[in-house]
Amino acid sequence: MRFLAAMLLLFQWVAAASNEYADADNLEQAFGMVFAEKTGNDFIRRQCTQWHPDLSAAFDSHFYAWETTNSEELTAIEILSADRNPTVLSMLESVAVSGMQEIAANYADESPVDRRAFCLRAATFASGEDGSIQSRTPLVSGLLRQFLVENPLSPAESRDRELKTGCIKVGLNSGADLDAVAAYCSCIIDTVAEGMSEADSEEYYRVAAEDGPAAASELPQYLAVSPQPGKCQIDAEQHES
Repeated sequence: MRFLAAMLLLFQWVAAASNEYADADNLEQAFGMVFAEKTGNDFIRRQCTQWHPDLSAAFDSHFYAWETTNSEELTAIEILSADRNPTVLSMLESVAVSGMQEIAANYADESPVDRRAFCLRAATFASGEDGSIQSRTPLVSGLLRQFLVENPLSPAESRDRELKTGCIKVGLNSGADLDAVAAYCSCIIDTVAEGMSEADSEEYYRVAAEDGPAAASELPQYLAVSPQPGKCQIDAEQHES
C-alpha cells in the first residue's frame, strides 16, 4: 500500500535532515498522509504530556496551533473519513501509532532532559512553519482543499466548526486539557444541534454573540435543552503538575 510510504512524513520532523518532503500524487495519498500525521501528533502530544505533565498546557497549545493552521485540510479529512471503511481507518491508525511508538520507545530510556528536548522539538515543529501542510506539501494541501471546494460544509456545519474552534481556544486559555475541552465543546454544540431547530439555534447563537451567553441562556429553546447539566462537563482535574 502506497500509504505506508507516505507514513515517512510522520518521522521527518524527528530527523529534520533535509527540507525535502514527500508529496501526494492523488487524493487518496493526501488523505493517508494527513490522517497519519494527525494520528501521530495526537500520540506524541499525549506521550509527552505523560512524560512531562508540567508542560502539558504548552503541548496542547502547540499541537492545537497545528490543527488551526491546517483546519481546511483536516476538515477535508473528516469528510473523507465518513466514507471510509472503519476497519481500514482503524488499520491506518494502528500503523501510524505503531510508528510513533517506536520513536517514543527510543526516547523512553533516555534522560528526562533528552526526552524533554525531543518533546519540545516536536511541539515547536507542529506549530512552526514546517507544521503548515500547505507550505510543506502543497500538492497534499491542494488536493484536500479542492475536495473541500467540491464538497463544502453546509452553513450550519461551518458555523458549528467555528464555534467549536472558539470554544476550544477559550478552554485552552483557561488552562483546560485539550482532549477534555474538545469533548466538552463538541457535546455543547451537538446538544444544541440535536435539541433545537435550525431557526432556534440560529437565534441562540445570534443572541449569544450580540448580548452574551447569559442572555442566550434565557431563551426558551435553551431552557428546553439545558436540564441536563451533567451531560457536558470537563473533568475538574486539569493540567495538574
